[in-house]
Amino acid sequence: PPPSRRGHRVDLSGKKYTDAGLRKRLAAGDVGPQTQTLDLSGNRLTQASLQALGELDLPLLSSLTLDGNAVGDEGLLLLGKLPAFRQLRTLSMARTGVTGPGLTAFLAVAPPALTNLSLDGNDIGDVGVRALSAHKAGWTTLGLRAVGLTPKGAAELVSTGALDRCSYLDVAENGLDEVTTDALWKPVSIASGQVITE
Repeated sequence: PPPSRRGHRVDLSGKKYTDAGLRKRLAAGDVGPQTQTLDLSGNRLTQASLQALGELDLPLLSSLTLDGNAVGDEGLLLLGKLPAFRQLRTLSMARTGVTGPGLTAFLAVAPPALTNLSLDGNDIGDVGVRALSAHKAGWTTLGLRAVGLTPKGAAELVSTGALDRCSYLDVAENGLDEVTTDALWKPVSIASGQVITE
């Protein structure tokens, strides 16, 4: 069946596409130059699908959701290196097999406008959190549910100013104590936004 479209949003989520299945959708023109938001969550895609997407002309693509696909560190790094993804502002990579070192490598080449990122369910630990803390653009929204965040990593996020513009932060399921979660409310914009800790 054709993808769900609303404006310039293409929803190919939950179709159980493999890399070959997605290539067929791409060949049919389901994703193209007018696509602004693309949801590929809940499929069976690997970094090969990201390579195929990267061959397209996607000048308006600003939001990409890949939740639940086994793209891993290699796929994440491709998103930083391929020109088709340079204008991304929002990226959701929940449960995709990303690690701390992989996230660090990606953020060194990440799209410059990227300020909304979800990494829920990836074991990035403090190595990954340290890289998030150093991201020059800072974060508007950040999903860090069940990522191995420790009090030390949380303190680094706060002290570096990475959360100064953040209006949504999810740090639930990391086993953080109350003192640590209270500290995450200190950045000004977080205080007027939302912090999820449970």
